[in-house]
Amino acid sequence: MNKKILSVVLILCVMLAVMPMTAYAADRALCTNCNQVQTVRVTTQYADGKWHLRHVTCTVCNKEWYFGASHTWSGTATCTSGRTCTECGGSSEPLGHD
Repeated sequence: MNKKILSVVLILCVMLAVMPMTAYAADRALCTNCNQVQTVRVTTQYADGKWHLRHVTCTVCNKEWYFGASHTWSGTATCTSGRTCTECGGSSEPLGHD
């Protein structure tokens, strides 16, 4: 029984580790297709240590566009863990030991 529970927990941990870090939000932006300020769906995904990628979709005409934005870090990096981006959930590199 304990082996089954441990196996399930291990599988869940592996699945969470390989899932893309994506955050979702609803916002308003100027759609160049509609030429109006519309409600848009914004998806923010980790790109690299300096940037995350924002994918924007107009909810009226479904036009899509992308742009990069710098991370908004929270917390303090330590020697064993990095800071976390408040928008995409990405992590910076830990400081490490000298």
